[in-house]
Amino acid sequence: MVRKKTHKVRIKNYITRRKNEQPREKHQNHSKTLTVASQKHTIVADFTSLKGLIAAEEAEFLRKRITGIFSVYTSYSKANPLTKEELEFILKTFSKPLDEITIEEMDRAYEIGWRLFVEDPEHDPRGFILAIAAAYIRAYLRQKQKREQKEKHNLTKKRTTPHTLPL
Repeated sequence: MVRKKTHKVRIKNYITRRKNEQPREKHQNHSKTLTVASQKHTIVADFTSLKGLIAAEEAEFLRKRITGIFSVYTSYSKANPLTKEELEFILKTFSKPLDEITIEEMDRAYEIGWRLFVEDPEHDPRGFILAIAAAYIRAYLRQKQKREQKEKHNLTKKRTTPHTLPL
């Protein structure tokens, strides 16, 4: 009789342990998938910037969208997984005009968004939006930087090219 009870207790403990382990394993696999997907979005954003396909209006739309989402973030009923500094950084950065935002700031915003979405057990969708917006704005800024360098190069090339008179 005692042996049957201990066997039942062992089975019950085993089942409880397995139930607790499965979500952790699922979370790890899910996080890997999300990481790969997020990296692919970054590649697509960078590729579209190389082609010059990201317009200022699109980047401005994303900037305003992030400002709106994270300005009400503190009133959300769920516990806030962001630090006070991270939230202030997001609000400050995305409140600036697009021309004043730097690529390094978008790198940091991307990392915050990625962490918020992938590492948070709840997979906060605002983290995904932040990461993708930061990737596209960063790509736009790179595109703009490349265009300005090209224009500067063409301008100096025109100045150094000697003018020849037609014969």
